[in-house]
Amino acid sequence: MHSADFTVIALYLIAITWFGARFRTRQQGLKDYFLGGRTAPWWAISLSIVSAETSTLTVIGTPPLAFAGNFEFLQLVFGYLLARIVISVLFLPQYFRGQMYTAYELMRRRFGESGAHAFVTDVTSAYAQLNVQGPRSRELVAAVTSADVSDDAFGFRTARYIDIGFARVLCIRITYLGELGYELHIPAEQAVHVYDRLVEAGRGLGLRHAGLKALSSLRMEKGYRDYGHDVDNTDSVLEAGLGFAVALDKPGGFVGRDAVLAQKQAGPLTRRLVQVLLSDPDPLMFHAEIVRRNGREVGYIRAASYGWTLGGAVGLAMVESGGVPLDQAWLDSGEWSVRIGDRIVPARASLRPFYDPANKRIRM
Repeated sequence: MHSADFTVIALYLIAITWFGARFRTRQQGLKDYFLGGRTAPWWAISLSIVSAETSTLTVIGTPPLAFAGNFEFLQLVFGYLLARIVISVLFLPQYFRGQMYTAYELMRRRFGESGAHAFVTDVTSAYAQLNVQGPRSRELVAAVTSADVSDDAFGFRTARYIDIGFARVLCIRITYLGELGYELHIPAEQAVHVYDRLVEAGRGLGLRHAGLKALSSLRMEKGYRDYGHDVDNTDSVLEAGLGFAVALDKPGGFVGRDAVLAQKQAGPLTRRLVQVLLSDPDPLMFHAEIVRRNGREVGYIRAASYGWTLGGAVGLAMVESGGVPLDQAWLDSGEWSVRIGDRIVPARASLRPFYDPANKRIRM
């Protein structure tokens, strides 16, 4: 074969792999990029406990080279070894650069530029995470530790080391799904030990294992953002609805402060991320569905899932108002709909989450 033939074959492999992975990812959701789920790198062991009724537990562990986007197809067409090579060369380096090294390199570069006496170390492989979520999650955590995790002693957003069995665990009272919950960051060699303690203590509390699709549904009902999916570096923190997370009066400022301040001083926003809920319980939303107000296209769905608590598909959409202030009054005054296939489905739009907008459940 001539070199030109090899070039054509290589380009074909790249194209079919990329399109196949994109198609499978869109269609299958969280079998996705890696067998453990879209957000789980292969070196991590992540345990999530999610439920709207009881404490539940998810076990997500992913082996090396477990890329599932289109491996079966590649293996069928090109053979096992070649499929492995394509995945290893094309996808894993890109994933590592994008996920593992971005924050690390950014901090290291900024420390060097500023001349600060500061250092950054990647400790990804040193820790595992157990995510305990649900209305009875406090009972479960209290059953395995001598620490006081009551609301008075361990309020929302508290971060403190606690004992669980023989392990010293960083416990953070935080949630990514809208219920009372705790993140447990555990030395990797003690993760199984802590997991066993939780499972044993949870037998009488209705403990259940759940997956990332359950977490995705619950976080979407609550309108929690996923950076890199719902929002990215083309959106401002104000447009994304995350203005509460930045302190414009912080001594010394922060990277991007001037841009945020200028946008805030420019007047009411005309482009914002809003939550969209279908009025019909049957259709599904996934990504990129066109959103309309009074029949005019004003944005598209960035991410979506089915909201079992809300009773319909729910998603986050970046919407533009055409120059007028985009507030809740503007949303309420319009007739909203979403194009799904060849259907126009009625919908509702809100700046606040449809589920527990007052945040009472996460502070219980």
